[in-house]
Amino acid sequence: MAPPRPPTRGRRVIATAAAILPGVVVRGSGHWLVDDRRTAKRLLVIEGVGLGLAALGGLPLGISGGAEETLPGLALLVPATGLLFTSLAADVWGAAGGAGIAGTPAPPSALDASLGYSFVGDPRVPFANLATVDASAWLGPAQLRASGWLGDSTWQARATAGLRVYGPRPGARRDDGDTSALDLAVSVAEERRADQGLRIASGEAAVLAHIDLARIGPTLHGTFATIGMGFGAERVRYTASGTADTSGLMSARIGWGFVLGDLRGTGRALETEIYYEHRRDTLAGGLTLHIPFNGFIGYVGAVTTAWHGRYGVSARLDAGSAYVATIAAHVRLPELP
Repeated sequence: MAPPRPPTRGRRVIATAAAILPGVVVRGSGHWLVDDRRTAKRLLVIEGVGLGLAALGGLPLGISGGAEETLPGLALLVPATGLLFTSLAADVWGAAGGAGIAGTPAPPSALDASLGYSFVGDPRVPFANLATVDASAWLGPAQLRASGWLGDSTWQARATAGLRVYGPRPGARRDDGDTSALDLAVSVAEERRADQGLRIASGEAAVLAHIDLARIGPTLHGTFATIGMGFGAERVRYTASGTADTSGLMSARIGWGFVLGDLRGTGRALETEIYYEHRRDTLAGGLTLHIPFNGFIGYVGAVTTAWHGRYGVSARLDAGSAYVATIAAHVRLPELP
């Protein structure tokens, strides 16, 4: 029996359109039209799980108007949103034939360091130009990371300790090429806002999953999803009055991305991710939506990094109540010297 013929360009165009509409309602529509019924069914199941979690977590919140007793439902809305967003992006990517140009994600590097510049577009703060630094090192399954920004008498420093409980470690790769991973992390941060006379200290524990979407189907090769959630506390000290306020923190991350090129082959690669961060304690702040609700909306962003061997250049844009644009130079080593 002859193998099935690959879809024509015209059919892929129609399938890509179908992945958007009716795909926004029925996931897998695009894959169905290119005769990848197995992946189409899996995407539909993922959508069903997402809708179920959204109903369990969102209906009590909506009916109660965001009453405090129903706020734990937010813990279900994060994975629900991640599944719904990822299944839609995956259907569009696969229907368009993205796997044909996709690259191979590399395992984490033993050492990754970057130095950059951020422009903060926010008329409410007197600073706009910041220097940024970020460095992380892996020691077996453990990760140590230090990051921060500085400029105009304002700075933040953050230290993070993480543990990889599942997935590839630096310099290693599974035989099947799966880069899925699960990390646990705790972090502490100190921030000084000289313009507002604030000192902000925070501590947080988080879990982050990186999912290689090729596990769903070969048409999703080179794409990935990230879903994470964290809880912690924040203490704001007012230097003028000597008083302080303490509050709880809940953060979340939902992302989808793709890789073009292969660092292990050609040494060149382009990694891109679009994401939503459910937090407003950053320079970007939170999105302002003119709708009645109890709570807040975080910010959206996109980052792309071009690699050539161990060196890279990245561009990032975060959009919330402010815009933060960052460019950075990177260097990473597969193994520690």
